[in-house]
Amino acid sequence: MMTKPSVQLTSSALPEKLPPWGVLVRESHHANDFFMEWRTHAFLKVLYFRSGESTVHVGNRSYHCSEGDIVFVSPKTANRIEDEPGSGVSLYILCIAPVVFQFDRKILSSIRSGHRSLGNQDIREVENGFRRLRFLQSSKTTTTSIAMTSVALGMVATLLNAVRQPSQVRGKSDSHEIMQSHIAWLEQHFVEAKGISEAAADTGMSRRYFTRLFREISGKSWLEFVHDLRIRHACELLKITDLPISTVAFECGYNDLSTFYRRFGKRVGSSPLQWRERTDFSG
Repeated sequence: MMTKPSVQLTSSALPEKLPPWGVLVRESHHANDFFMEWRTHAFLKVLYFRSGESTVHVGNRSYHCSEGDIVFVSPKTANRIEDEPGSGVSLYILCIAPVVFQFDRKILSSIRSGHRSLGNQDIREVENGFRRLRFLQSSKTTTTSIAMTSVALGMVATLLNAVRQPSQVRGKSDSHEIMQSHIAWLEQHFVEAKGISEAAADTGMSRRYFTRLFREISGKSWLEFVHDLRIRHACELLKITDLPISTVAFECGYNDLSTFYRRFGKRVGSSPLQWRERTDFSG
């Protein structure tokens, strides 16, 4: 009979030596006697808490963290983690060297140390990103460096665009606040929205209640809201690019071209090509 491998617990902070390409991910499971000394590093560090409760000290500020919380630690900022007794803390740590941001140095300088609580949609993206990074880091192929860099930058973009949410949003907050957070998330992620059943599950509501509350707050059905955002984006792409209609449809979240034409005509009153030609002429 095979036994499941046990999680390796650590009593101290893991070493954070970055590889030449500048991206490192660590997974840390804290023992009850975990203790971390203050440390300072030259890279950006992102902490993602999967379970347990800790206080993260960053410079002269402290943040209470639990499941689904993110903490940014800017380069050259002293930091340490102090666990709540017996809380069983598990977290991922993403370290990114400044050289990774050379293409646009303003990005790194704009990232301030601080705490952020994520909603269910962003948690799913972040966790998938960490899983992918762990896999890439262990695979050690000729493309590991570029693949890890790409995933890490994508995760930073997701986190910077994530809607700030109070920690009570996850299951304890007023349902209107949860819905407002979902709507704000949807305005940034309408291209990847899957369906109303998944959206309802992400907010912890029944589909029936979710549908009623969404219309009450937004004035539209969930599907109407998503299609309006997608078609608005399509109009922008048709106006400012020469992309083929099929590409515009795909980039707005439509895998089926006939559905795109139908939705576009219903909202705009003309075909995508007619709208583009009319816009070009009027410009």
